[in-house]
Amino acid sequence: MRAWGRWVVATGALAWVAVSHAAPSAPELGALRVCVADLAYPPHITLDPDRPGLAERRIVEAGKAVGVRVDLSYLPIRRCHRMVLEGEMDLVYLAATAQSLGEYRFPLTPQGQPDRALRISQEAVVVVVRRSDPVDWNGKRFASPPALGTRAGLRMAREAAERLGLSVDDSAFDAAQVLRKLQAKRHDAVLLLQADVEQQAGLMRELDLVALPKPAATFDGYMAASPKLSPVREAALKAYWKALARWKP
Repeated sequence: MRAWGRWVVATGALAWVAVSHAAPSAPELGALRVCVADLAYPPHITLDPDRPGLAERRIVEAGKAVGVRVDLSYLPIRRCHRMVLEGEMDLVYLAATAQSLGEYRFPLTPQGQPDRALRISQEAVVVVVRRSDPVDWNGKRFASPPALGTRAGLRMAREAAERLGLSVDDSAFDAAQVLRKLQAKRHDAVLLLQADVEQQAGLMRELDLVALPKPAATFDGYMAASPKLSPVREAALKAYWKALARWKP
């Protein structure tokens, strides 16, 4: 799991914080408004403008490198998705799932495919089970259809389940809550990102849960843009996509 992927999976309840401004600025040439899920994943995202994490630095410094000012705001991930879709914000981190490709703008090749040269992470969706009562998963299919759960806003888990012909309950507020639901046998298995599993390692030991070695799916991650982005900022967007892929800490 790359450093970027560790923070973008978050969802939380911080009301509103901005690194460069108290609120998103009005659309203007040379500025892009980025929405980030509002839960800390140190050292990658800290929610502290005085001590930004690696991912926060990447968001802002990549813009500076190409003369683009980045206004960074933190919100619950579903609100980020909605605001970017409606044009109230400009960019949000998303994996290139079928749903997201149909709704948001991604950097594309001339053939119309997501440009993997401009991806900023690769995400693994893993299967978490009770150690004492595991489901049978061979990396391609379950021996019998399980009752699956995930955390709110995790589109990658939903698409991974759909590829297997299954549904997934995403009513849990965050990774900790869905893991507790798994331990309580409200789910047979849960789908989470590898970064979720790493962050919740202590809780997983406490609940006697384990991540199976073969992932359910992998996805490339990008900063996806609003379909309503102003045409006057098209050059800024394309330069920013390239700068994000080039950025080094």
